[in-house]
Amino acid sequence: VGSYAYGAVLSVTCVLGLTKGIPWPVLLGPLVIYLADTGYTLLRRLWRRENLFEAHRDHVYQRLQQRGCGHLGSSIVTSGFSLLTAVNGWIVAQRSPVFGFGLCALAVVAYLALPSLIQANRRSPPRR
Repeated sequence: VGSYAYGAVLSVTCVLGLTKGIPWPVLLGPLVIYLADTGYTLLRRLWRRENLFEAHRDHVYQRLQQRGCGHLGSSIVTSGFSLLTAVNGWIVAQRSPVFGFGLCALAVVAYLALPSLIQANRRSPPRR
């Protein structure tokens, strides 16, 4: 679906950015969501003793789709969180590391928890 090409473009962009003197938090910011999602998914699969080399649908983006967000909705959510962490990278580079890292951590936790929150909301009875 293009994830390898997307990853390659982001990686090359980061390397080129570093050679041009762009601060590393600015370059890393847009990648934080993807790195956190990949790391979290691998840890979950290790914890459950699943084969890491088998196909799966455990990433947040895929779990959002499974909970009814659809492809477009999942893409918008993931892109929005990536934009948020990109802005946080810029904040860190502007000499506000505590604030920027704090916001970034909150964004990552919220993104990783989103599928569970959506599932929990669907289970609750409708309000009258």
